[in-house]
Amino acid sequence: MLGKRLRQARLEAGLSQTDLAEDLFSRSYISEIERGRISPSSENLQLLAERLRRPISYFLPSILEADDFAKKAIIDRIQSLAIVGQSSEAMELALSLEPSMDSLSSANKANFLRITAWMQYNAGHLLTAITRSFQASEIYAQLADCQSQWYTLHSAAHCLYIRGSNHHALEIVQKALMVSLTDPAYVKGRELSHYLSGCILFAMGDTARAGEAFQEAGSSVSTHNWDTAIRAFLGRGSCEMEQGNLTEAFRWAQQAREIADDRHYADLSHRGRVLACECLVMLGQHQEADILLRNTCITADPDTRRYALRTYLSAMAETKTIAHTTVSWAIAELERLRNSTDPLLDVEDQWAIGKIGLLAKGSVQEIAQTIDHFGNEFARLGCGGRSAKVFRFGAELLRSLGAVEIAYDMLAKSCQLREKGSGQPIN
Repeated sequence: MLGKRLRQARLEAGLSQTDLAEDLFSRSYISEIERGRISPSSENLQLLAERLRRPISYFLPSILEADDFAKKAIIDRIQSLAIVGQSSEAMELALSLEPSMDSLSSANKANFLRITAWMQYNAGHLLTAITRSFQASEIYAQLADCQSQWYTLHSAAHCLYIRGSNHHALEIVQKALMVSLTDPAYVKGRELSHYLSGCILFAMGDTARAGEAFQEAGSSVSTHNWDTAIRAFLGRGSCEMEQGNLTEAFRWAQQAREIADDRHYADLSHRGRVLACECLVMLGQHQEADILLRNTCITADPDTRRYALRTYLSAMAETKTIAHTTVSWAIAELERLRNSTDPLLDVEDQWAIGKIGLLAKGSVQEIAQTIDHFGNEFARLGCGGRSAKVFRFGAELLRSLGAVEIAYDMLAKSCQLREKGSGQPIN
């Protein structure tokens, strides 16, 4: 604060740093003060004030400014604690500052809202995170801070997407995209918003538009934003898979995997392997798929292994291939790795195993009950997209068994859920 005021007073007086320094100080001394790197002694500050014809009080912060500066230090501390994982300490400090939030300067208030929104998101309180992100975005818009405004809008859209409110999420991410366009140099923001748009559109079942959004996001290769590029390639592969273009889906999966390997993104490399394995199963190349699955399970972490096993079993069920040794091994492995810490992942594990089991059941009533159970479970967890796929699978299976009326009812449920546009991330 002092440095900024010294510089302002010097410029208004029409003096250079050398002029102000004269024979008492060095130019570098004045420069260091203006940059906020050092503070002058009270005697030196008095001399500078006299040369600039300003009262010494001009260079000292007011009580309100000092209070806001102190609160900025608290906000910075909250962010530091949250970043290093000390969430309880960060939340306690944030709660202590909450009553005085309205007295903060606009910049401090926006930053406090942005940081606490992120904390609320990590704590699973998505509605609070969304509300605070919107509040911060409005303040950043008034401050003409487009990158921070983009960040808060993008964060709100991501929270809405996680909640399954995809129509609203798409509306907000489009606003974030428009904000990013006001700064031509902010390429990363545009690419991330294109990627999130692709994920939302995919969850809504609009794979054609999702593919276009992923294509835009994939342009990040030119700016070396490899993380977004790889995810965009995986997104395009998922879109091609949904559209039945298995060879093209496999090509995108392999491209994503190769770049991830080159750039040492282990998690994204495994995601590419899983998508490639799914493509191989759907193409009937079971031996190659088995080798890829087992290799992935050797090198991946437990959560990724569960994801790989679920995807493999689901693909095998889609192709109605259950008389296969790797299927039994995959079921046993998934059962061994299962845990109930995340209700959604637990239901997904159960469904992957249950989906294979349905093919061995001969009773139409038993199949219908199982489909209803898992379809309703996913819907209860707010995963309409997952629920729609369960009912679609059940409809196709029951139709093949001649239960046309029940199949039609399930297909209608699937379509209704798709129209609501609710779903979960694709990768």
